[in-house]
Amino acid sequence: PEPFFQPYWLLALSAIFPASKRSTVVTVRDRSGLRGILPMIRVTSFFTGIPARTLRSLSGTHSCRFDLVCDEGSTRQITRAMWMTLREDPSWDIIEALHVPAGGSFEALQDSAREDGFLTACWPTLRMPYLELPARGADPFGNSPERYRSFRRRLGTYQKKLAQRGNLTFGAETELTDRMFYEFLTLEAGGWKKHTGGAIAQRPQVQQFYLQALRGASRAGDLRIYSLRLNGRPIAMEIGRAHV
Repeated sequence: PEPFFQPYWLLALSAIFPASKRSTVVTVRDRSGLRGILPMIRVTSFFTGIPARTLRSLSGTHSCRFDLVCDEGSTRQITRAMWMTLREDPSWDIIEALHVPAGGSFEALQDSAREDGFLTACWPTLRMPYLELPARGADPFGNSPERYRSFRRRLGTYQKKLAQRGNLTFGAETELTDRMFYEFLTLEAGGWKKHTGGAIAQRPQVQQFYLQALRGASRAGDLRIYSLRLNGRPIAMEIGRAHV
């Protein structure tokens, strides 16, 4: 149930970004239906300075992680079947998956390749921070470092000052509307990202990707949009996705 493995996210990547147009999807099926899927794209890359035909994960800058998706109880059998198909395909030189979580299903595919004498390697990329939540009823930030606890106290002071300037409200939405999406784009483009060229509104292709992906997340019930408003005007927003 990883957010970045959902069909709507992969479809948006494939539809919007040109590099994703040359996709190759490896699937494993039995009589019960789909059992495993590995979505890849075909690119030409350089490996130690040598051009190589590369099968790369259907992921990118906007994906925090990627993995081969399959039934957990049959990972070994499914990944072995995938590898046997890939092994007989002469159209690639390198298979590369970016930001695979440690212990993910793609590692089982690597195991099959290694057993057949193919070279494999892993290297660290994104470090994913997380917070252990305490028992229900306790302070949810009780396990946070002390500097975050003091920051929360300062936020309380800022909240009181903002409330003196008008009606301060907080909202959480699960459905995406055009109005809410463009409010977010305007707010993001009004900060430091505008000066670095990194705001979503400054990059039409990225804007289209997020619009399509978030519409899919909204239909699936995965979307979470948080907004802090002063007198009805958004002063802070966050768009996220969640699986519960």
